[in-house]
Amino acid sequence: SPLDMDRMLAGEQTPLFFGSAMTNFGVQLFLDNFLKMGTKPSSRTAVSKGQGKSSDDDGESSDAIQPEHEEFTGFVFKTQANLDPKHRDRLAYVRVVSGV
Repeated sequence: SPLDMDRMLAGEQTPLFFGSAMTNFGVQLFLDNFLKMGTKPSSRTAVSKGQGKSSDDDGESSDAIQPEHEEFTGFVFKTQANLDPKHRDRLAYVRVVSGV
């Protein structure tokens, strides 16, 4: 069925792109559409030990990181390892939070 943007944004449908980075086939098309289809970034709360503006009793602190923050920041939300027993592979899925 054709891509329905409302269903895509609701997580009910996923766009599918074909291409090859090695031959540069479809890469620009994917990047252009990724930027068009993606949602705008929003701030995320970062929690760290012993740093930040507001500390609690455990020594943890939290700060909101805005998308306009100049340094690259990301949130690793999933990791996988050893998907193929013949290889020592590791993947980290990262949601980009900020970076200019």
